[in-house]
Amino acid sequence: MIKQDFRTPEKNELTEGMAVWLEGKGFDNTNLSMYDNPVGQVAGPFLVERILFKTQPEPRVDILDPDSGQRRSFMCSWLLVPKEEK
Repeated sequence: MIKQDFRTPEKNELTEGMAVWLEGKGFDNTNLSMYDNPVGQVAGPFLVERILFKTQPEPRVDILDPDSGQRRSFMCSWLLVPKEEK
């Protein structure tokens, strides 16, 4: 999977239990590009566990790796969701 097939979710789209992806090789090996790299590697899916600071311009989101049980916290701008088919 590559980044060009994904988009950043809108803050009002975020829900607990939602599937999200991260740019990088895996849950512990993420890589937010300084440059928009459309062919960057994407890992996931991971699950949104809870959403913090919903009223702020950029909420913080706790996500869960269902395979390992690990949890991490990210700003919502780091999250990716699949683009809809046109």
